[in-house]
Amino acid sequence: MKKIKKQTVGDLAVIACVIIICGLWFSALQSGGKSPIAIIYKDGKIAEEAALSEDRVIRLDGVVIQISDGKIRFADADCPDRLCVKSGWLYKNGDTAACVPSKTVITIKNNREKAPYAVTF
Repeated sequence: MKKIKKQTVGDLAVIACVIIICGLWFSALQSGGKSPIAIIYKDGKIAEEAALSEDRVIRLDGVVIQISDGKIRFADADCPDRLCVKSGWLYKNGDTAACVPSKTVITIKNNREKAPYAVTF
């Protein structure tokens, strides 16, 4: 039977370097370097592109859109059922909400990953 050598200081240093490099690589992939953006469509045309990194309120013909803490939502709308307001916060790539009576759509786009081709419920 062979004797198993004990790990040397050099072996532990190599293992530590590999773990650190993998951690840095993973965090670089996660951050992507660019903030996600929300594309706001009005009547089928792009009305505004807003970075989710800056908190603000956008008003478009009877619809109030709020951006806060990297998320966006319909804060208020003058449509009768207000389903768009009930749709909640959007923050992930491909998230979409629409206010059909006012013909307004919000879609999240993230430059580091593609939006889903199709969404089924």
